[in-house]
This record gives sequence, structure tokens and C-alpha cells, in this order.
Amino acid sequence: MQRRTVIWKTPEISADGLKMFACAVMLLQTQKRYEDKIKAKKKAEIEAKKAAIHAEDMENGVFIPASSLPKKEPQKAPMPAKAAM
Repeated sequence: MQRRTVIWKTPEISADGLKMFACAVMLLQTQKRYEDKIKAKKKAEIEAKKAAIHAEDMENGVFIPASSLPKKEPQKAPMPAKAAM
């Protein structure tokens, strides 16, 4: 039995085609880095705003941490009395 050989057919790629492909890849990478940088800045800004609002709420007494509340056991709510028929 003879061994079969595989013939790979490669597409014809011109130098200009490779240059255009390389440019497209570079643009996509640059765009991704730019978006990541902008997202990081925006996230930091939003977190800073949230922290400022949270601190203001704590000063005004709007937000009370659960750890500072008194410890109590859960209680059952009283059932309302039904009207006699």
C-alpha cells in the first residue's frame, strides 16, 4: 500500500493584501486598548461618585450598616382577628 500525500492549497496572497490585513489587525488592537483604557477611567469615576454618595448618605443617616443595628431574633407577625359571621 502506498501512502497518500496531502497537497495543501494555499491561497494566493499579495504583498498589498498582507499589508492591508496587518493594518486592519493593528487598528483593531489599538481600538481595543483605547476602549479598555476609557472603560477603566469611567469605572474609576463611577466608583468614586458612588463612594461620595455613600459617605454623604451615612452622614445624613439615610444608610445604616446592618452591623450597627441591634441584634434581634425574627418574630412572627400577629394574625389579624377575623370578623365573626
